[in-house]
Amino acid sequence: MSTRKRFETLQTLLTAIETLHSYQELPSSVLNAAQNVKEEFDDELNDRVILSSWHINDVQSYGEVLGFDEENELTETECRDILHTIERRQDADIGINWNVIAEFIDSAKSKPTESIDLGIVASDFWETDDE
Repeated sequence: MSTRKRFETLQTLLTAIETLHSYQELPSSVLNAAQNVKEEFDDELNDRVILSSWHINDVQSYGEVLGFDEENELTETECRDILHTIERRQDADIGINWNVIAEFIDSAKSKPTESIDLGIVASDFWETDDE
């Protein structure tokens, strides 16, 4: 397994552990152990890798920023689906940013949203299942 994949897996596990801990589903000792493993891995990487993480809360809160009211609020399942779709279809030249997330929220909710005009439309760069 590549270093990047190991780090992504570790980061995902740590996020899950933090989430479970926040719901008091796990004792602090498990959270502390996971954080220690991550710190050891961070030391091993020795500043050779950078990664950016996005959470379903990021998608859901940005949906609120875009004006989705309680009636049209993004569900946890929709947010998870949006994140997974972004992961599969993202363009490495653009990356994942708020504009990309807005585009995918648009697709999921079929509601036009406003985003910063980059002079390009992110969806022009990836294939869709319809093609």
